[in-house]
Amino acid sequence: MLTQLRDQGLPTDRKYLFVIDGAKALRAAIEEVFGFELRVQRCRNRKLENVMKEVPKDQQGQTGT
Repeated sequence: MLTQLRDQGLPTDRKYLFVIDGAKALRAAIEEVFGFELRVQRCRNRKLENVMKEVPKDQQGQTGT
């Protein structure tokens, strides 16, 4: 998908902010197409969901606030 965007004319020399779910393969693809000088932000909602799955049920109320 990213190479298709580049091939269709999306400039790769501009600065972009990529918000991703933390997938390492997606991060690697972004770096391959757009280089290493970019900003990548992990989606905070997705991160919270992943953390909450690991927290015991009785502690989720105080953790999610």
